[in-house]
Amino acid sequence: MNAALTIDENYNEETISELKSLPRYNVLIVDDDPINLHVLRNHLALNNFHVLQAISGPQALEILDGPVKPDIVLLDVMMPRMSGLEVCRKFRESYSLYDLPVIMLTAKNRVEDIIAGFEAGANDYLPKPFDIKELMARVNTYINLKNAVQSHQKLALIQEELKIAQRLQLSIIPTQNPAVNGIEIGSMYLPKAYIGGDFFDYHIIDDKKIGVIIADVSGHGIPSSLISSMLKIAFSIHKNLAERPADMLRAISAALFDMMSGNFVTACYLFIDLSAMKIVSSSAGHDPLIIHTRGTNQIRYIKPKGQLIGLLKQDLFHEGEAGIAPGDRIILYTDGIVECRNDCRELFGEERFHDIILNSSHLPCHGFIKFLMNHIIEWTFTDEGFEDDLTLIAIDIL
Repeated sequence: MNAALTIDENYNEETISELKSLPRYNVLIVDDDPINLHVLRNHLALNNFHVLQAISGPQALEILDGPVKPDIVLLDVMMPRMSGLEVCRKFRESYSLYDLPVIMLTAKNRVEDIIAGFEAGANDYLPKPFDIKELMARVNTYINLKNAVQSHQKLALIQEELKIAQRLQLSIIPTQNPAVNGIEIGSMYLPKAYIGGDFFDYHIIDDKKIGVIIADVSGHGIPSSLISSMLKIAFSIHKNLAERPADMLRAISAALFDMMSGNFVTACYLFIDLSAMKIVSSSAGHDPLIIHTRGTNQIRYIKPKGQLIGLLKQDLFHEGEAGIAPGDRIILYTDGIVECRNDCRELFGEERFHDIILNSSHLPCHGFIKFLMNHIIEWTFTDEGFEDDLTLIAIDIL
């Protein structure tokens, strides 16, 4: 006999409309008694379940191999040819207790019979005759348990994907700062969550020239991590443009534009030329580059006009140039630093950031970074942590 998908239709239009709004699950009823099948089918259909029915163990196994998979099974123990215990054992060869819950329906209620059912792989049992409300309560409980397990499994899969993305993210961030004669570089990178969207990297051109990029991808998590990876590739393959900041950002923008999927990137690229004692920078809507002249304890800003990467197909990038001298400190950062908030939702802010820069002029670049981070941590001390990724690069001209 072929299995059929049956739905009881003996209820009014208002009931049908209400039930259609509920989630629907497939219940397989296995019983050799047509009356039992009919009663169960009616109650289950009225509770918005799709009903699959089988009158024997072999037919139940046939349904399980078919295109419509049951979410739960109501299985009679006493059947000819193949008992419910045998059927349940066959189920468990392919499906776990959580993948396919099985409730045994049995006229036997001796302890040894119950134990035999559990040993065969049943999740639960109900002695006949049973109360239909109790049956429906147990069916719904196991459906909810199955959904909870599936959600947990999906979460575990997402967590594994996040681990992979985190390893990918960490692989593109420099593990150490480059050693270049005449400068000292310190950096700090703290992602908001498991993985973040900030990125920085270097191009060492020769012993007097170096290029530095810092970027902030909109959003967080896996999408931002993937865009950061593409940014790393685009930056790496355009090393020939390391001495031309606007051309560098223009080339990166062209490479990434069709891959942004609604995201965008702010970036600042800096070229340091120690032979000419100057810097040239270009910006893609990023926070200003800061030059701290520690001899006079003054701050200068460089922020050439430039569009966000991924926002427009045009490539409007300009350059800014400034002279540098021994003792100067160049600071690049992402907006997560100035946008940190305390418990009162007050921003850490640019003014406080600049005061810390001025008050730490006596410290080397690594000491300055530690000094700043202590203030940020004290400002934002909450159980929730930072609201955004934090990246900072400090370069001292020796």
